[in-house]
Amino acid sequence: MNPAARALALLPALTLAATFSAPAAAGALADRLAAAPSPAAVLASPDALPAPADALDRAADAALRDWRADPAGAAAVWSAAPLTTRARSPRLPVEAGAPHGAVHLARALWSPEAPAVRGAALAAAARLVTDWAAVAPRLLAEDDVELRRITADLLVDAPAALAAPALALAAADADPAVRAAAMRALGGHEAALAPGLLLGGTTDQHAVVREAALRSAGWVGLSAAAPAARAALSADEPAVRLAGAQALRRLDPAAFAAARPALAADPDPRLRQLAAAR
Repeated sequence: MNPAARALALLPALTLAATFSAPAAAGALADRLAAAPSPAAVLASPDALPAPADALDRAADAALRDWRADPAGAAAVWSAAPLTTRARSPRLPVEAGAPHGAVHLARALWSPEAPAVRGAALAAAARLVTDWAAVAPRLLAEDDVELRRITADLLVDAPAALAAPALALAAADADPAVRAAAMRALGGHEAALAPGLLLGGTTDQHAVVREAALRSAGWVGLSAAAPAARAALSADEPAVRLAGAQALRRLDPAAFAAARPALAADPDPRLRQLAAAR
């Protein structure tokens, strides 16, 4: 069994010992749970994280250190689903609702030497911590482009009040992959959340951003994007032309009907198929 598996295999026994070995131990565990700050507050305060407090904390931290070199294991340990070893003995993921679970998530999220673990921890935090997006602006200021992209993509399901300021930062990111992720995330919110950001994305210099912005504009019914969708029909990139045609079909059916003959002659078969659809 590899070191990570050994460390995680210890967690059920440690949890049971802390909970059931004696009333005093169970009471101590209850006190820890009652005194623990909210998961969102823990994620937002990486500089104030406590040191490992007991055997359970130390085992989880040992697992984290081992998984820093194992991206597949990292994604698994921060999953919300229980795991099993090859011997089918139970292993516990570190969940935000477990004792100090949010602390372990935060340690992983703010570990600059572990980009794979950070991405996995962020995805877990988005599932497990309702207000995780409060830390999104800080994440979007990180040097790691992939972490910024993951942050922007995950904002699709974040509460609108927290998502809006973070999406404004992501939409202005220097990297087109992050800007495209922001455009995709905007497609999961109401058009009124940030129409200016979507419109700006439709004229971005990078095709991947324009494509994402046009798709989201069509999904949310942003009628102001219809002119950009019409203009996209003459783009050099087939993916942009397709996104523009699909958006135009939703936003301005009359303009789409007028464009059918040109679409039917497009070299891309997806556009010809769209033109033939009724």
